[in-house]
Amino acid sequence: MAELHVEVEGLDEVEEGLGALRGALQPGGLRRVLGECGLIVERRIKSSFAQERAPRYVADVGKAGQAAGSPWKPLAPSTIAARRGGGAKILRDTGALSASIETHVGADYVEVGTGSEIGLYQHGGTDPYTIVPREKSVLRFIGAGGVIVFAKKVRHPGLAPRPFVGIDDSDSEEMGERIVEHIETAVASSE
Repeated sequence: MAELHVEVEGLDEVEEGLGALRGALQPGGLRRVLGECGLIVERRIKSSFAQERAPRYVADVGKAGQAAGSPWKPLAPSTIAARRGGGAKILRDTGALSASIETHVGADYVEVGTGSEIGLYQHGGTDPYTIVPREKSVLRFIGAGGVIVFAKKVRHPGLAPRPFVGIDDSDSEEMGERIVEHIETAVASSE
């Protein structure tokens, strides 16, 4: 009967490295690297608002996937006319949506996004819908050319998806680098 004998050298170093890796993946260590990844996503969201462009990989809500990586659809002239200052910045009439972006880091997760219902509709778009007055008997709004329009109801064509929650390839690479750095630091500190 043949016998196989294997000798492993440096096992102590492997055990030390695995111990450091376990430490890096403990809730405290993992939480730090997840927080860094959350900041990368938050930075991409801010970039999306500034560039008026969807990240390449988006949270797939509604029709967001169809618009991934593309410039956001421009505002309709009637929307621009109705703006408080007449501004044409997409998704930034009041700044409330971009200000609502939050990051929550737990022991083994990170969440980045908004609790704004409006954000959900803007990110994923909507199907056509009917608008009816809630408090008055008629709707009043500014139409194309700045004309004031009164109507009992309006059929809205729906919101185009303008995804803002997601990442690009460079963000994914940076997250990978941060994770590797985090593990290397944990291993080095155990030596």
